[in-house]
Amino acid sequence: MANLASKAAVERRAHTAINTPLIKLAKVQIIELGIKLNVDYDITHSCYNLKDDGTMCGVCDSCVLSDRGFPAHGMLDPAVLR
Repeated sequence: MANLASKAAVERRAHTAINTPLIKLAKVQIIELGIKLNVDYDITHSCYNLKDDGTMCGVCDSCVLSDRGFPAHGMLDPAVLR
């Protein structure tokens, strides 16, 4: 997305806005918001370095934060259970 926005800006073709509504939220808050919005966490992952088989790496920052965030809400990360 950033590459497309950069290209459009350089070519002066379009005004592009990138919205990041979750950027200031902690992982625990993002998970809580997802629960309130009935997000199906079975079809999500936030891992930065997925393994070749599609499972989460378990060591990147996102995995570590998820490992803390889901238990704070009495859940295990469904992506880890896959």
